[in-house]
Amino acid sequence: MPRLDVLQLYDMFANARSMAIVGNAGTILNYQNGPTIDSYDIIVRFNRAYTKGVEDKIGSRTDILVANIGNTLERAPAPAEALNPRALVCFVTKSPKGKDIDSQAFRQWIGDVPALITFAPDIRNVTQAGRSRQFLNGTYALYAFLSLFKIERLFLTGFTFYSPVAAAQKYYEPEVRLLGFQHDLDEDARVFCEILAAFKGQLEMTPEVTAALQRSKSFRGGAIVLSPRVPRFASGVGGRIVAFFSGLRRRIIAKLAWTLLSWGFSLRRRLERKAGRVVAPAQLKRWKS
Repeated sequence: MPRLDVLQLYDMFANARSMAIVGNAGTILNYQNGPTIDSYDIIVRFNRAYTKGVEDKIGSRTDILVANIGNTLERAPAPAEALNPRALVCFVTKSPKGKDIDSQAFRQWIGDVPALITFAPDIRNVTQAGRSRQFLNGTYALYAFLSLFKIERLFLTGFTFYSPVAAAQKYYEPEVRLLGFQHDLDEDARVFCEILAAFKGQLEMTPEVTAALQRSKSFRGGAIVLSPRVPRFASGVGGRIVAFFSGLRRRIIAKLAWTLLSWGFSLRRRLERKAGRVVAPAQLKRWKS
């Protein structure tokens, strides 16, 4: 396993000015975004992602694969077989359920792909008082790569934060329905949005990411371009009326479901603190540049 340090990773993409971060939500198969994704200088994918057979929808290239040990070993083909990324990044966090990390097996799984194995970044300039669990890899990657690279254009797709009303939560496991108990998904979505609020470049995203952004009233990012590659099924006045009420119903259900989920996360955090299991992080003050 060739090892990378942060500066070597930067040097690999020093001239990059655009980046596509492709999450694994089943919603990415709803669009024909393959050519768009492949046009970006850096393409980031996660864990057990694959592109074979769906290149027209999610692209064919992978520059950086962000992988964690639990989601790869014994469940995913080696990176060189599935995606052949230019680099692999692993953000080391506390192993869930107290499992030991099989570092040797992970190195063998990585193979000959240059890899940066590092601690998860300390996300600054964002209030995190309510969080008690680790972030999703997508949140860590968004923060780390926007901090490291000189990105002017950003494309986001495939992030739903395990929304209970979204499509399959993982496009490679459509039958599995997960709840993300290892994460504080309400806080994750808010912090994800606040990281984007600091991005001053051009942001293009698919609708499920837009829905996530709408959960944060603090979003004031750069020039936002909603992805035009959304299938249209309604035409004419009648079709538009049906589409409007259908969309309104979905938005109401999504809002209600997310509100109930957020209450559940808040209740869990309060009960854990009362039992002495979790110490909440100190509230961070915002930087003023």
